[in-house]
Amino acid sequence: MFSQASIYWQFLPTACLALTVFVYAVTRRKARWRALIRRRRESLIKLIKAIIYATFLLLFTVFILLTARFIINDFSCSIILSSFSNFTHSNGGMQLIAATPGSGSDYCRIALGIMTGFVTGSVYEVMNLTSFNQLPYRPFYYKSHYPFIASVSRVDNFINMNPHRVVVLVRNPFDAAFSEFIRQKVSLVNKDIDNKYNNMDQVIREKDFLVYGSKMVLQPTEELELHMKTYFIMWKSFHEYWLRNYHGSVKVILYQDLVDDILKFKEITNYFGYSVDSTRQRQQRLSCFLTNTQKTKYRKRPSSIIIDETKRRLREHFESDTASAIAYVQLLYSNKYNEPLHIS
Repeated sequence: MFSQASIYWQFLPTACLALTVFVYAVTRRKARWRALIRRRRESLIKLIKAIIYATFLLLFTVFILLTARFIINDFSCSIILSSFSNFTHSNGGMQLIAATPGSGSDYCRIALGIMTGFVTGSVYEVMNLTSFNQLPYRPFYYKSHYPFIASVSRVDNFINMNPHRVVVLVRNPFDAAFSEFIRQKVSLVNKDIDNKYNNMDQVIREKDFLVYGSKMVLQPTEELELHMKTYFIMWKSFHEYWLRNYHGSVKVILYQDLVDDILKFKEITNYFGYSVDSTRQRQQRLSCFLTNTQKTKYRKRPSSIIIDETKRRLREHFESDTASAIAYVQLLYSNKYNEPLHIS
């Protein structure tokens, strides 16, 4: 009779074989799972790489297309904005933008020319002509400082005295007077009108504006003091002529509004009888104008530490003269249009 232990030993090989088969099966299953996971992981990595490459290629393609479009648009705008023609839509009347010197008339002239595509003129370019038959072009409007600067010939006198429509460009008298003083100073050295403000810091010195007085207090030079006082008087006379003595069609535009909002120029073009967005072609030019506004500002004076700091000191010195001149013109305006005028 077999003992219990011998029975166990009898089944031990079978158990070991079964265990071995089980372990082998489990190992093979794990190996297959690992291989499957590895293959799936590799496939996933390849998929992720493909997505990254495709995304990069898409972004690169978009970048190239946008760059090409920008270059094409910029080139197209350069061509569009460089073309100008005579103005023939004013019903035979001459139009005028009148402003005191230093009030932004050059900036206004260039901006409106680029915005509309029409030639803009100045009475000072035709002042030596003896006949209207000698006029070299038919401008959208003429720039004039009359009566701040008087007419000198029959041609410019007729333009100044008989405009069809007039835009009066108004700027703070202190800012305008100081700007004109700077222009006169730099123009003595830089004869090139388009680049008159180049190397300005080498031309302008603080001694051109300020000197020490008897109490060792900085005060304006005699030249600047006379310039500013005279300018304030003529600034009031200029606006008195256009807002009280002149009886034709007048529209007042604040220079600061044009600086703050470039679309404010549309008020001028509409007043002059020309819509800048009535056709697709005009809309395209307007769009180019708005995306290239820096091209309309090349005559604006660049920043200068000496000039800006001096201007800050002088503003307080001429505060009462400035306030008096502004109040006078505001009264003229309110009497003519029954509404306030905010000159900042």
